[in-house]
Amino acid sequence: MSETTETKVPERQAWPRPFYKPDAGTPIVRFMIFGAFGKERPVLDATRHHVSGPPEGIEAYSVKAEVARRMLEPNFMKERWGDTPAWEHAHKAVNAVQIHGSPKDDSTLDYLRKTIGLVTAFLEKAGRFPAILDMNSLILRDAKTWIEDVHRPQQPGPAAFVQTFSVLGGEKIKLQSRGLLTFGRPDIEIPDVTEEWKDPAARALSHAITAQVQGFVIEPGRPVELKGLPPGTVAELHDATNVPIYPNRFFRFVSKAA
Repeated sequence: MSETTETKVPERQAWPRPFYKPDAGTPIVRFMIFGAFGKERPVLDATRHHVSGPPEGIEAYSVKAEVARRMLEPNFMKERWGDTPAWEHAHKAVNAVQIHGSPKDDSTLDYLRKTIGLVTAFLEKAGRFPAILDMNSLILRDAKTWIEDVHRPQQPGPAAFVQTFSVLGGEKIKLQSRGLLTFGRPDIEIPDVTEEWKDPAARALSHAITAQVQGFVIEPGRPVELKGLPPGTVAELHDATNVPIYPNRFFRFVSKAA
């Protein structure tokens, strides 16, 4: 199922990354589309899908429904999406298609734009009640929400691909992102945030997410100067191992001030 037919017509303008630095990371794109797929291949059309051809380095292949639904087994997935139409659709799916690959990190996000077109094309072949899981951000959508949030905008904002979480631990909270792997950048965690600093820290997290989406490179062990973070904050690089089916890397912003 890795092949698609295509029409050679003009597509949308490039999505630039103004802070891009080369050789900073490798994007990994992962989407799971739940539905009822037949044998017919999708046809990419620039008018509907906003691309003239499939993205390089991205493949599509069939997945059994029961295998695909393993991505929904962690408790936090049911807590977040269990009451949504997308959750119901995913659990009624007959089969699934996974879109997966490692495109070249580049000064534009054209690889993502083309991937969105590819996902949308497969979505049109997924039957009446499909669902789409972004396996990096852990965002689960039904078809209507995908079209409105991701496909239709001229250029979707970071929130379309990066989810943020707030985890309570005693009197402090931990802020974290999920989804920056799509852009070849580590996710971000800000621990030990007091209630007083919650809003400033959340704004700092948002700024850091946007900068990385636009190509900025955070260097491990180097100071991070963002309004809302305490003095002496540095970025420590870690591997996330708490959810094995969703491997990830992240920066933990830690204050080293005396």
